[in-house]
Amino acid sequence: MAYFRFTRSFDNNRRRCDASSDSSLAPMVEIGGIWPPKEIEVLDSWKISFLNTLSPSLSGAAITWAHHAILARKEKRAVYTLVATILLALTWFGYSHLSLSIGGEVYEGTNQWIEE
Repeated sequence: MAYFRFTRSFDNNRRRCDASSDSSLAPMVEIGGIWPPKEIEVLDSWKISFLNTLSPSLSGAAITWAHHAILARKEKRAVYTLVATILLALTWFGYSHLSLSIGGEVYEGTNQWIEE
């Protein structure tokens, strides 16, 4: 259901841009015909985005490691991996509540299916 809502909102944004002669996705002559414009600073995908992907993955691996340590009755290793899992979870929780947003029609329309 979420995939359907995502693709529907993506198609609606594409149709809206195709219908208008002043498309926000098409590079205009005023900005040099390039995207992104020279004044816009693009986010590096190897910084925050990479950390937001890596943190839940490492947290899942750490909790699995802790589970196997508990099954093997290795309490010391289980405590260390549970502490690592909690630290990773707190790091991800902190980044997710920074209230960072990307303003723009396409991003807002695509993310609206998450908020509903």
